[in-house]
Amino acid sequence: MLIYRWIKRNSFMNRELVRYLWYAFGEILLVIAGIIIALQIDSWHEHNQKQERLDDYLETIAQNIAGDIQLLQQLKSVRAETIFSSFSTFLATIDFEAGSTDWFNAALTSSARVALERAQKKLYFVADSGSYRALESSGLISELARTDIESMLHDYYRTVDRIANIEQDLNNVIGELTLRFQTETAKDLPQLILREPLILWQSDRPNSEEETEAFRQQYWKLLTDSVTHSMLRSTMNQPVMKEYEHLLSLGRQLINRIHEDPGHSTASQVSPDVYSTGSATGHPILIEAGRPGYHSYGVFTAPTTSGDDNHFDHVYKNIWIDDDALNVRYAGGQPWAYLYLKYGPIDILFERLSGDYSGYDRMRLELKRDANTECSDLSLEIKDIEDAEKGGLRNVPLALTPEWQTYTVNLDEFVEADLTRLNVVAGFLFDSPQPCSFSIRDVRYLEPE
Repeated sequence: MLIYRWIKRNSFMNRELVRYLWYAFGEILLVIAGIIIALQIDSWHEHNQKQERLDDYLETIAQNIAGDIQLLQQLKSVRAETIFSSFSTFLATIDFEAGSTDWFNAALTSSARVALERAQKKLYFVADSGSYRALESSGLISELARTDIESMLHDYYRTVDRIANIEQDLNNVIGELTLRFQTETAKDLPQLILREPLILWQSDRPNSEEETEAFRQQYWKLLTDSVTHSMLRSTMNQPVMKEYEHLLSLGRQLINRIHEDPGHSTASQVSPDVYSTGSATGHPILIEAGRPGYHSYGVFTAPTTSGDDNHFDHVYKNIWIDDDALNVRYAGGQPWAYLYLKYGPIDILFERLSGDYSGYDRMRLELKRDANTECSDLSLEIKDIEDAEKGGLRNVPLALTPEWQTYTVNLDEFVEADLTRLNVVAGFLFDSPQPCSFSIRDVRYLEPE
């Protein structure tokens, strides 16, 4: 240090100003460089701390979303079963003349009891959004700016809010109709019969035949009442199911994104794998775990000699959900019969709609037949909106076995179908009077690999 000072003093005293200024400039550069390095180290350290906190938030959010998905899958299954039971009972009781009880039997009563019980329940989805709200409050969400994770998080929790609003409106309607049902439609029926209507079909009841028949007529009147039908139809409202699908799809993609690279994702668009409720593309999942979801369904058979359609000899007892399968029993005796799933929700059953399925190239089905039936004349169809009512179109035979099998069908085999305007998205044709009982576990469209 003393030598350095002496050099400076000597240079200055000898009027070597340029040399002195170079030494001074060097000192300044060293100080500036030191400051810059210190700031960079501090900034790097602060960035690492923010990134660690952000990663912790995102990991917790991913865990919350995983929990949401599990709850939503359960709720979706309950709603699908509620829609199925309500729709079956609605179909079985909607088209009868006053006083007609031709279909009123123990099977219908059993189905109706379940449908009425489910139709009166209010269902809610409550997402775990605490970590996301904490992330917003922390200000760290700005670190995700211009990334697909940020946009997907906003979309996810906006969808959560939208579902809450839809469910609130739906539950308000259900609450009002339930009150009317209990205080008006069902007020004269004994509570025992309302809770356990199958008692009306027990042969060992002490009541007289006349009293039992009177209660049956009263219960049938309850099933065909306009308030009952309104209550059943309120549970067939399916826009919320479409939102569930969007949230499930988005949630799975978010978990993948977060676990892949939470801090460095730069894509600005949501992945095309995410199902969008506003998309013109048709919903790919027709049946999942044996439960029809978003699409409507129906059955009909060849007209009988009297010109009537027996609707599979009672929808409610020949199509039912058991465990993870949709079971179909065709008793035979008709030239043909048909089970179909049509594009669009059940709550707009009487409108004809179409969806664009041209983005898919295959359909995958998980099926099996009952060991006691051959189902040798069962085939698969799809139809566009122009040909929805036509018979004799190209179909694909299904060789079912008593064990679960996965079948993959190429859509180009349905040469007459315009995939951009599908109406019948899956139709099962029984082209024989022979009986056939089979089960469906899964039906869905697949994108090109």
